[in-house]
Amino acid sequence: MGRSVAHLNLTNYGQVQAMRLPEGWVEAEINQGPFDLQTMKTFHPEGNPQTRLCLYYRGGPVSHASADSFRSLLEKSPHELSEGELWDIQEALRDAMVPGAFERKGASSRDWNGKPVVVIEGRWSESQQDSLSLFINADGTGLQVQEIHFVATANDFSEVLPLAQASLESIEWK
Repeated sequence: MGRSVAHLNLTNYGQVQAMRLPEGWVEAEINQGPFDLQTMKTFHPEGNPQTRLCLYYRGGPVSHASADSFRSLLEKSPHELSEGELWDIQEALRDAMVPGAFERKGASSRDWNGKPVVVIEGRWSESQQDSLSLFINADGTGLQVQEIHFVATANDFSEVLPLAQASLESIEWK
């Protein structure tokens, strides 16, 4: 007889007031030093730590120029992002803008449950893992960026994506 695994609910983390995680997912242990400013929470299906949903705050601000571009971009109507817009917010997007490290398959600004976000989709070159990432203006100024990433091997990504999307669509923002 199989055991029943309850849904985890994430509450009060960064800009996320509440989020329901897929059934059977567990929280991963994160080793952080005592003086680390960044914070991360990671969840994965029990027994499959390569498939994960991560909520990350980098712990420090982006430059004022990048913050202004990020905030301005999110104030516009949702749209597909041009290369110029992406380069204007490259600091906010971090490694997803490193040539050769990430193969971008999509980039847009969207309304995500009432909050404007930047959504980047693609594949990490070294790990060959696919990802769907949300970048959130965490403080209204654009200086503080919160990130939410769904990452999985290419084989698992399309299979698990509907569960991850349901979880992301359950987000209630602060």
